Amino acid sequence: MPRSGAARPDLNTVQWRDARTAALHRARHRCERCGSERHLNVHHIDEGRSRYGQWNLEVLCRSCHLRRHRQTPPPPHLGEWQAHVEGLERRALRD
Repeated sequence: MPRSGAARPDLNTVQWRDARTAALHRARHRCERCGSERHLNVHHIDEGRSRYGQWNLEVLCRSCHLRRHRQTPPPPHLGEWQAHVEGLERRALRD
């Protein structure tokens, strides 16, 4: 997996950088699976790399990210995750 967007033009856009920053902020710079603060990646849950909605992004450490890519298909809880993230976004806007 590349460490930067240099080999991946779809990850070298302002939209992606903004979405990635927002996801890391939302997750408080911790893996959303194990809580690690090291080697964080932002994963596209449905593998649609052009979909930058926070519901489609999950902050994972390197180990959890590798484990996640070994799972197929995307998790069935995607709709629940979308509702959860949208709720977090609404609360952040109120605060």
